[in-house]
Amino acid sequence: IPRAGSSPRDDWHHVKLDEHGFDSGHIRHESSFWTNGPFLTFLRLEPGIALSAIIRLVNFATDRCLELGADIREPVEVPITSDGETRIWRGHRYSYLWHQGHVFGPRAVCCALLSLEKWLYLLMDEGVSLDEPISTILRESRSIAVAAVLVCIGKRQPDLFLGKLLPLLACADLFWLEELIENRVEGNFGACMITDWSASKSMRQRVREWIEMSHRKETISRFVLGKVFNDLRWREAFEEIRTKWEARVIAGTPENPAPEWLPRTVAQFDLKNWKAEPTQKGIRISYQPPADLPQPTLEDLARLELYQKLVLLPFECSRVLKGETVCSEEQIAAWWNDLESVRKLKVPQERTGLHHIEDALCGIVAVAIVHHRTWLSANPDRKVEAIKILDE
Repeated sequence: IPRAGSSPRDDWHHVKLDEHGFDSGHIRHESSFWTNGPFLTFLRLEPGIALSAIIRLVNFATDRCLELGADIREPVEVPITSDGETRIWRGHRYSYLWHQGHVFGPRAVCCALLSLEKWLYLLMDEGVSLDEPISTILRESRSIAVAAVLVCIGKRQPDLFLGKLLPLLACADLFWLEELIENRVEGNFGACMITDWSASKSMRQRVREWIEMSHRKETISRFVLGKVFNDLRWREAFEEIRTKWEARVIAGTPENPAPEWLPRTVAQFDLKNWKAEPTQKGIRISYQPPADLPQPTLEDLARLELYQKLVLLPFECSRVLKGETVCSEEQIAAWWNDLESVRKLKVPQERTGLHHIEDALCGIVAVAIVHHRTWLSANPDRKVEAIKILDE
């Protein structure tokens, strides 16, 4: 329900910020899983009306999220070419995660997208053709949030990518977007609103099975590479796509250059850059990027180091402390050796308040104390260092 006269900057807390355009306070603490809304029932009873309604709802939410401003949610534009016409599908990178129930998305819209995905799986399992609903989505949608659902559908039924979903397979920008998300904390399900811990054990298991579906966890890049390596049809189809991507790089000008990530994507899908070597356990396939591939600048490397150590490292420490993953003694030793380099990092002014050196330092110490106390006590200098960090 739109909030009349509201401004996206009225409340900077993401709980309200990402609900811009919706009055959803009464469902703030509810799971956005597809069992918790009316959308799946609507799709089953009146599929034509319901599908268009969900697309309009997601388009509305996408327009509202773009009102937040690039300094809050950086916008993303993806060209989708279907039936000879190219349309721009928009959003921000978190929009692509709305179908996962991401916290940076409107709760009702996340539920609608999860329901749409579930409905398409049901049709698939019933042997019903998906051509008509896919055509409707390609014609009416303008949101990358819906593109994410279609990509999941294609990964579950791959032949769709060689037919109705070819426009998405041919879109290099979606490959880049998924890789961007994969390499960032926000892509992890730890930031989702699907799980409802007050639900029954059977419902929590149902949610867990949904989250763990292998095709939802695999990036489109890895999925497509597997198909290209093993299926001649895919190899021939994707070589034509790659050739068009390469032409886009060549057509770039100083005034209108090709995206800086595109040459790397083109090279990744050029089979000449992959080598097969026999090993004792079989065949090892490895990627060898061409020597003339543009390399990251010193600024890029510095930004990557900052991100890895002040965002990914604290996140990984948090996962260890929550019991979601295990930290070996070798890993804690490597993290401990990073303490000095973390201390020397300089947080840019525009990232102040978002990146904290203390988060990384304290995260490493916490993991050492909780999970590797014997290792920590074995060296007096480590104990002194840990106390010093906690005192600071």
